[in-house]
Amino acid sequence: MMRGKQPDRELAALRDMTNRPGLDDPEQVVNLMLQTDENLARQVKLYLCHRYSGKKLRKIAERFGVSESGVTQASRRIQIKQKNDKKLGKLITKTVKELPLSNV
Repeated sequence: MMRGKQPDRELAALRDMTNRPGLDDPEQVVNLMLQTDENLARQVKLYLCHRYSGKKLRKIAERFGVSESGVTQASRRIQIKQKNDKKLGKLITKTVKELPLSNV
């Protein structure tokens, strides 16, 4: 035990114990919500995996067939796009609520 230390979200052990969605979880949820636009669905899946899964960039990049920097760039683009597109922003918010996330 770490005496005198407050719990910190950045501690690796605590991060590993939190309930985070795997790479399959965002994919399943997005497939249900965005059946009509495959390209947008792929972008949203990549963003959600990057933002919420806690997986390494390399693992996400392999899953989507892009480079590690491609994951970061695509994630940044969809984040900007959702700020400018209220409908997309609401869809992503709704999707996030469906993911198995921990409150830690």
